Amino acid sequence: MKRVSERISIEEEKSKTRIEISAQIESWKRSLLISWFAAWTFCGIVVGTQLFGELSRELLIAVVVYISFWAYFEYKIAYAVLWRLFGKEIIEVEGGMMRVKRDIKGYGKVVQYFKENINRMRLMEDNAKSFAQTFNKSFWVVGGEQIVFESLGASQGFGLQLEREEAKKLLQYLRRKI
Repeated sequence: MKRVSERISIEEEKSKTRIEISAQIESWKRSLLISWFAAWTFCGIVVGTQLFGELSRELLIAVVVYISFWAYFEYKIAYAVLWRLFGKEIIEVEGGMMRVKRDIKGYGKVVQYFKENINRMRLMEDNAKSFAQTFNKSFWVVGGEQIVFESLGASQGFGLQLEREEAKKLLQYLRRKI
């Protein structure tokens, strides 16, 4: 096993290559993320308890709308916490296939691509003026793919929140393998 960087390890066998990209972050960021999740959960529970009291129709609608938005973001935050605690990206190149998986404790969907369908593998263009790109680089978000490619007309990506140099090294390695 060799390491491209602190977060990226590569294991090569006879006909199979396995690349793991860790989603780990610094401990202070992890603590902040867990604290945010706990505070968000507490707020939702406090507001949710209001559903059991006597409310006017308008206030009931407001609380239900609030709880709906809260539940969506509770899911997103919980996923980000689990991703940062236990997550990793796994890229396997074997035979004529490349498989990409976002793995959390063994769970996650594997997406397979035929090598002949993979085109234009490149680094994500860095646009400092893009709000979406800046947001996706935040540690509380599961996103920010740094390596993108075309497959059957659709854009795909992996290498979540890799540093530019890490992404360049990984891209060079993958181009040789594919």
